[in-house]
Amino acid sequence: MRLQAPPGIGAVQTLHSRQHLTVGLDGTVEMWAEDAQYLIPAGWTILAEWTTDEDAAAERSKPQPVQTAPQPGSMEWFEAQNKKG
Repeated sequence: MRLQAPPGIGAVQTLHSRQHLTVGLDGTVEMWAEDAQYLIPAGWTILAEWTTDEDAAAERSKPQPVQTAPQPGSMEWFEAQNKKG
């Protein structure tokens, strides 16, 4: 599972697998569902669930959408400027 940690949490010691996991800079951490079940009632938020290791690997390998800004002077930039009014 992928969880969002509550603010101010930088690491967690899991109860089931007895792992020490560091929370990422984005506030997320991946762990087994058996470990997550103890953290969810304590304010951790489920972001993603996987049923197998292959599902987890496939989810992590998906390309993430990239938001880009149009280059100044391009047609897209002029369209965006016109929409701003």
